[in-house]
Amino acid sequence: MRKSFDGLCGLVLSVMQRQPTNGEVFVFLNRSRTHIKLLHWESGGFVLYYKRLEQGTFGASELKKGELSWSDLVLMVEGIHVVKSIQKKRYLRALQNDPQRAKKALLMIQDLYKVERKAKEEKLLPDKVKELRLKESLPVINDMGKWIFEEIKNILPKSQIGKAMAYTYARWDALSAYMHDGNLQIDNNLVENAIRPVALGRKNWLFAGSHEAAGRAAMIYSFFAICKKHEVNPFKWLRHTLINIESINHKDIKDLYPQNFKKSTDM
Repeated sequence: MRKSFDGLCGLVLSVMQRQPTNGEVFVFLNRSRTHIKLLHWESGGFVLYYKRLEQGTFGASELKKGELSWSDLVLMVEGIHVVKSIQKKRYLRALQNDPQRAKKALLMIQDLYKVERKAKEEKLLPDKVKELRLKESLPVINDMGKWIFEEIKNILPKSQIGKAMAYTYARWDALSAYMHDGNLQIDNNLVENAIRPVALGRKNWLFAGSHEAAGRAAMIYSFFAICKKHEVNPFKWLRHTLINIESINHKDIKDLYPQNFKKSTDM
């Protein structure tokens, strides 16, 4: 990160294989992700932006794709880690409308994801995840709830920040429910990834015949998605379930869940 104009231009040419004078903004991070440089060509010469964080690190997950959207670049420069969630998307839209409030909300969301990352890195069991969330995430959730409750009275409902806060406020119980169960995720990204094949092919089964049939199809899709997640053969699981469902005690019905299939068949 000691390189200046010439050195950074050389990296753009040799590593990125782009022209440094094409008008793009090129992002450079040091290994510890505490320093960032932005190189940009304007009429007549180069502009170099440099920033060092005294606390925390710059988020770099999106850089793996090679490109950043403008809004994600703004977040990175501000030291806000980019996270994939519907909450993030709504407050991102509000950055231009109300940057001060939007940035504050995004920083709170970032703090919640830091706790999730800590739980994942430490490979905590669900009960320990719940303890960690109640200790470190609950204060953030409470502060965010109080802040939104006060701020929502002072903003235009149809503004981007107003829509974002209204969405959060109306779904507050659902958005914070994950706090009390270590098995739940902070967002629904895993679910969205699991149902993507269904979404891509839904035109092929647009009509289910009835509402009841659509509900049953959704149930089967859900079970098969769980099979896929836990690397369980769906045919073997379904056969095992149909054979045993009539004789199993209702208290042990969870033994037939796809995630418990390997345990049941190993016994």
